[in-house]
Amino acid sequence: MALPKLLVTRSDEVMSSAVVFTGTRVPVQTLLDCLEEGDTLDHFLEDFPTVSREHAVAVLELAKESVFAHADSWCVPRRFRRELPEHEVRTVPEVGWASFKNGALLAAASG
Repeated sequence: MALPKLLVTRSDEVMSSAVVFTGTRVPVQTLLDCLEEGDTLDHFLEDFPTVSREHAVAVLELAKESVFAHADSWCVPRRFRRELPEHEVRTVPEVGWASFKNGALLAAASG
């Protein structure tokens, strides 16, 4: 079975906007929950036959790539906090500015 171009999708019409494996109604969160609870990938695939092994592994790879792609930005605050103990170091998400863009972010930081 060929993998879909988009591995996951989200739609108001499917599973209350949950992120699902493209072409199914199976939430990606279900796979993550199963693995977190100690279930195997094989057990998940038995319970959700509309998801292929290849698709599930590709989604897990995508999640892994996302973690590694953002790891540096997640670690920077810790390093700065350690190296600049006399200063308060907070990230954009920590102060609730994650949705701000460009000028609005600069204005919030300046204010």
